[in-house]
Amino acid sequence: MSSSTFETQLKAQWSNPGDILSVLLIVGADVIGTALAQFNGQSFKPVAFSFGWVAYAYTYLLKTAGRLKSTPDPDLPHLLVNCRSGYVRENSSWILGRILHHREMWMPETWKSIRKREMDDPLVDRSGAKIVRREFVISIFEPSFSVKQGVPTFDRVPWTGVVVAILQLGIAAIPCGLYRQWDVLVVTACGTTLAWLMGLLEARSNNTRKDTNKTFALTTGNGSRDVIVILGNGRGLDLEDLASEIAGNKGYTAKLISAILMVLMWTGLLITTAGMKSNTWYLLAIGGIGMLQNIYVAGARRRPGAYGIHLDLKECITNRKVMQTLMETEEKYPRVGKSLLTIFFPGKLRDAEVEWWEQHGLYD
Repeated sequence: MSSSTFETQLKAQWSNPGDILSVLLIVGADVIGTALAQFNGQSFKPVAFSFGWVAYAYTYLLKTAGRLKSTPDPDLPHLLVNCRSGYVRENSSWILGRILHHREMWMPETWKSIRKREMDDPLVDRSGAKIVRREFVISIFEPSFSVKQGVPTFDRVPWTGVVVAILQLGIAAIPCGLYRQWDVLVVTACGTTLAWLMGLLEARSNNTRKDTNKTFALTTGNGSRDVIVILGNGRGLDLEDLASEIAGNKGYTAKLISAILMVLMWTGLLITTAGMKSNTWYLLAIGGIGMLQNIYVAGARRRPGAYGIHLDLKECITNRKVMQTLMETEEKYPRVGKSLLTIFFPGKLRDAEVEWWEQHGLYD
């Protein structure tokens, strides 16, 4: 190959990189799946048109055909405890995992002041070195009476999808004004429409029972220094329904047909994009901006209310000794400390501890 031929091909590729654009449309499905999970239970899921939607459409078809849940697995493995029955289950809900994983962001000032005090008042060992010994904290919440449970609050995260969609359409309109070429605008408008239709397709009915009297505890397990307890007051969501999340069979045929249609439409858009020979840099910019929005949404830290779980803090029970914290919790909230005992103390207890728990109905 002569140098002039190589230079010509290189110039043509960098002038309108159409081939790489079609390749980019089939990577990044995991990011889109996580971004959509942020709006689980909502009808409107403003996740921007970006690279990866074609691959995600095929992934969604696979999960629909196999009756698999479409939401990703939890970021943080943890346990959900039914404090009334003492039953402990591993959580499979991405939402509950995110709530526990990002607790530093949304926990009230009472909890934050405890953690700050640990840093300001560390222990000192024999060598004089400072050691931060974290206290064991059980944060007691109850479902809010002032906000309807199961209805997410609207924070800044959904707005990013709307703003980015407008920005993308604005960029796509530039070739229309400069060259009277509408192809980029048509592809962007179709991609945005299909992306939001996919969100509607995933907006399954919320089967989580409401107004439960069950008390739940969330923890990452033995070794954790935090437990979140949600008291049952007849207003909360049944978190066991969330923790055992599985794909339902209701409307299976309609979902499957819809998923097939979406795959066909996304494939058609991919073929159309692969055939574009001009103005492809505009589409690359549009897809790149959309991908940045997808990444932001997928990693956004949100309060429980954004997922429809509205909580009010009652108190934080804390002690550097885990056993003392569990005992104090049991005295104030019967069955709660007892349900956590075997998680944090799976081995043999001291005689005095056995006697105390027997007096408080450990074996009742």
